[in-house]
Parts: sequence; C-alpha cells; structure tokens
Amino acid sequence: MRRLLAFCAVTVVVLTAFAALRLNRVATVSAAGVPGNLALFSVQSTGGCPLGPAYTFCDQVPGTTGPVEVFFVNNISAVTGLSVSLAQIPGMAANFAPGDFTISGNSCTGSLAANQQCEIGVAFSPTVAGLRTAALTVTDAGGDALAINVAGTGRNLAIAPPGDSCPLPDNAFTYCPQAVGTAGSPVPFTLTAGAAETGVTVSLQAVPGLSSEFGAGDFTVSSTTCTGALAASGSCTVSVEFTPKTAGLRSAALTAMDADGDTTVIYLAGNTTSGLFFDTIEPGPNPAACARVNFFGFCSEPTAGSTTPAAFTLTNTSGTQITGLTITPPLNTTQPPPTPVNFSVTSTSCGSTLAADASCTINVAFTPLATGLQQGTVVATDTAGDVAAINLSGTGDDFSLAIVAGQSQEVTVSQGDTATFMAQLTADGVFGQNGEMVTLACPNDLPEFTTCAYMPCPITPVVGGTVPFSILIATSTATVLTPPVPNPCDTPATAFAPGARGPNGILRIVTARPERAPQFPALPAILALAALAMGALALWGNFLGGQPAFGSGARRAVVALALIVFAGAALSACGKKNNSATSTATPIATTTMNVLASAVDANGNSINASRGLQIVLDVIKQQEPPFP
Repeated sequence: MRRLLAFCAVTVVVLTAFAALRLNRVATVSAAGVPGNLALFSVQSTGGCPLGPAYTFCDQVPGTTGPVEVFFVNNISAVTGLSVSLAQIPGMAANFAPGDFTISGNSCTGSLAANQQCEIGVAFSPTVAGLRTAALTVTDAGGDALAINVAGTGRNLAIAPPGDSCPLPDNAFTYCPQAVGTAGSPVPFTLTAGAAETGVTVSLQAVPGLSSEFGAGDFTVSSTTCTGALAASGSCTVSVEFTPKTAGLRSAALTAMDADGDTTVIYLAGNTTSGLFFDTIEPGPNPAACARVNFFGFCSEPTAGSTTPAAFTLTNTSGTQITGLTITPPLNTTQPPPTPVNFSVTSTSCGSTLAADASCTINVAFTPLATGLQQGTVVATDTAGDVAAINLSGTGDDFSLAIVAGQSQEVTVSQGDTATFMAQLTADGVFGQNGEMVTLACPNDLPEFTTCAYMPCPITPVVGGTVPFSILIATSTATVLTPPVPNPCDTPATAFAPGARGPNGILRIVTARPERAPQFPALPAILALAALAMGALALWGNFLGGQPAFGSGARRAVVALALIVFAGAALSACGKKNNSATSTATPIATTTMNVLASAVDANGNSINASRGLQIVLDVIKQQEPPFP
C-alpha cells in the first residue's frame, strides 16, 4: 500500500513539472535581413523599348551590338571591393549565354567614398535569336549585393531608335510634349534585317494593356523606305510624327513584319501640353533585387497579392488653382469597391482642388489580376481639360499548394500518434527568380492538445517546378503531451500561454487548461477514509486490551473489507484512464483545417500574398493494451 501511495505521489509531481516545463517554453529564430549600402540603379536611357520587369533593350540582330545603356550605382556609406558581373537569372538558364550582354565603361570597381556614384555601361549583343536575359549584379567587400534583370530579344528584324529626344526614365521612346491637334517633328527609326527579307511592312498599333492611351492619328508615319524587299544586313527608315488628337498621355507600338512572319516592335509615348504634371520619382533602396530600373515599374507580385505602395507626386503647373481634380483608377477604399485593377490607388492626399504650383501625392500598389507582364496607367484630370498620366508596369507571378498524388486529403491517427500529410509547392516560370520564399503557419483551427510542424520551412521554390514538403500534426494522450520540435519558420522568442498557438509554422505545444493538478476523486477519497476508520475500530479492542467491538471472525472480515475498499479507491485515483476535466488527450473528432502559406522576399519581408491548402485530421481513440 505504501508503495502504491508513493507511486501516485511521484506521478502527480512528475506530471505537474512536465506541464510547467511546457508552459515556460519559448522559440527563437534568426533576425530578418536588412538593406545594405548600395542604392538602386538609375538609367541614362537612349530610348529604350517595352516597359517590363527588367530593363528591356531594343531588339537586336544576332551577332551585332546595340547602343550602350548607362546604369548608375549610388552608395550610402564608403564601400570597398566593388565588382560587377553578368550571370543567368535563376530559372532562366536557357535564355542566357556569355556574350548576350557586354559591359563597357565600368567605373564600379575598387573603392567608393560615401554618397558617391559610379557608372556601368551595358550593351545588348545577342548570340542567338529569341529572348535573352541576364542578372547584372554589383557586390562589395561588406557583402552588399544589388542586382537588376536586363532583357532583350534577338530577331532577324530589329528597330533602332535615334539618339535621345526628351528622354524620360521609362522604357519607351518618348516624344517632346505636343499640343492637341498639332504635329511635332518626324523622328526616324531604322529597321535592320539579318537575312534577306520580302514583304516588309510597318504599322502603328495599341500597346498591349494600354489601349485607352492609343488612338488612330496620335502617331503617324510621315515617310518610310521600309516596303517590299530588304537585303541581308540591309536597313530602311520609317519616320513617325507625334500628332495627338486627345489630351493626356498617348502611346503606340511601332511594328515591322516580313512575309516569313518575323516581327519587331518598339513602343512610343508622348504627352500633350497640360497644367498637370507627374514628377519623376527618385530611385530607392533595392533590398529585394527586383530590378526597378524602370522607375514606374514594380517588383514581381503573386496574383491576388499587393506590393508595398509607391508614392507619385502630382503638381499643378497651370499657374492657377484647378478644380474638379479626379484620379483614375479611383481610391480602392470607396464603397462600393471599384472594379479590381492591376494597379490600385491605396491612398491619396489629392482633393478636388489643387492650388497653383502645389503638389499632392498618390500612393499606388501593384495588385496583379493575372500572371505575366501587366501594364496600366494612373490618370489625373480636372474641369479645365488638363490631363496627366503615368505608365506603370509589373510582372504577376504565382505559386500554389497541393496534396501530392496518392496521398489522401484526410489522415486518420490514434491519440498520441502523429499524422503526416505529403504536399508540394508549385511555382510558375517567374515566382522565385528574385529569391522569394514561402513560409508556413499552423492552422488557426488546430485541434486542442495538438502540435504542428513543417519540413522544410521556409520553402525555397523551384522556378517553373515543384518542391515537396511535409505537414506533421502530433496528437496527445490523456497523460502525455506532444513534445515541442524546433522549426525554422518560428517567430522571435515568444512565451506561449496555455492553449496558445503561434502564428507561423513552428510545432506549437498546446498545454492543459490551468486547472488543479490531478487528485483523488471525492468518492474514492471518502471510501478510503471510511475503510481506515473501520480498520481502526476493528483493531482498537485488540491492541488496547479492551473488549473488541466485534468478534474475532467479524474483526478479520472488517479489516479485509477495509483493505479492499482502500485498494479500490487508490486504483480508481491512479488508474491509466483519466476521464476528469484535466485530461490532455486530443479530442476524438474530425477536423478540417486550412494551412496558410505566405510569400516573403529574399530578406524575409512579406510580399503580401498567401495561398491556402485544406487538410482533414481524423482523431480516433487511443489504442491501449488491456488493463491487467
């Protein structure tokens, strides 16, 4: 009996200490990356071509070299060991070969004092036809790295613009402002063929995604020699005038085609005289290496997500107060909400009026509705007919979660065992190119007294491929809590209260409710006391020499009964099954849960995009051996 009492006492102490240990558990992770000393490039453009996620060079005939584009690198503090390299963009090895881009006139080598600037000249010299890409990267001895994607297409036909003409920091050839109804000076563009061609024609069409900025007659071909045949390595000229018919920003795609279906395109842009003007935004830090050389371009963003807003400044240059100022697209916080668009106005300081020479700010986020290159505009108008617009671009990408083939969405597990779900993450041909990763969080509806973990976590996607990962759900029994397991997706050290679950994919311990420790139930305790009293009464007469309360046979029966009752009380208090309110067993139930995956950039900062995966956990009764 003494051994049984001791065993019960030790068991209660050990279980209490075990629960206290779980309550004090904390989790740690490494700190997120911070921006370095190097600042985003700016570009001295010689005309450029389509807006896009990379700085886009004009089409070039393979085996020839185009004009040099100059990139500037600014630094915040003094740096040493500067070096420049050209390498493949992750996931796009087939579109890269040494020599596709060449570095010329590079001054970004060695040391650079604080707040100084260096230059990198890059030319497009495609080795073969088709899309060619590269990552232009600048590094220093301190470990700072700044990368920008460059792209160009090798074609048998290629259009080259003339030298700078009122250049703007975007990737389209930009004309000087022109009043509505007037014609500017013709600008000659040169078309070159790599091989002999026939059936050569030129045309002006709308830029994909910018049809509202295109109208017949906004740009006109004033003269051209690009008709019919073109000899190998031969050239011809097409001259285009900017003749706006409508106020505001106008755009067009100058396209050349031959009888074999070869095509080449260069984008054109121009604005009318207006009392409203969008100031050029300044380059900013580029910790995500997302190639915002086009100042009006955004980092890649998963569909249905939203980038951090970029601020654009609108200035009244009319010399007098304007009224009826309207911004399109409208603010996305209006009721009812506006139709979803690829570029959303998240907030603005622009009211209905704007004083002379005053400015206001429009904050715009990239909210792609589909994958691939997305283009759009933000337009400001007033009652006087002034119009100002700004071109925007970004690349929508995507990733998804799914249970692997052959694995059921529902897993059955006994209390105390671990359920394993085999899943996979699939990335499109863009997501992951700039170092994006995916973190995983435990479901908010995780059953009580269970823990969750992911392996691996975070997940590094394979561009255009899949990555397998496991979802582990560990359950508890009535006496044993699931142990904690470290996970790389944990958040900084946090103490968890009873029943708490952390926000990220760390195995979370869910402890018992803050109730009293297990103790003898009331009825067994009363029976034990009664048994002791009966035993004492039966033995009193024998040990004190008095008249026994019962006969010897009755005395032995009472003592035996007392021992039986006491043993039953002890066993009922210390038995294997604990049906009291303090049980830590995972409830027997079927639970549908949603696993949340969130995208982060190369530095661990949220990209504001998430995906979900539904799983079903079926917990059944613990399989116990028969009680001896």
